[in-house]
Amino acid sequence: MKTSKGPVTLATRDAPVKVIEVRFRDRFLALISDPNIAYLLMMAGMLGIFFELSNPGSVLPGIIGGICLILAFFAFQSLPVKLGGPASCSCSGWCC
Repeated sequence: MKTSKGPVTLATRDAPVKVIEVRFRDRFLALISDPNIAYLLMMAGMLGIFFELSNPGSVLPGIIGGICLILAFFAFQSLPVKLGGPASCSCSGWCC
């Protein structure tokens, strides 16, 4: 391995192998980060908001549209993970 101080040899012959399992959260995030799924979420979110605005009082399309938009913005990596929770909480407070 090359470093700034010169080549270094790593002693990894008898090093233990640590297996890290992929959790459900990571699998879910990888699934919605697929560009095809992200665009489907964006379209479903826009349609849900459109139906909510064209038919006021029908709550379900607005809620589903908001959730889909939050997931789509997260999948497009324009919404950080830390803001996904507060965004969904504010959407639930706004809808109810």
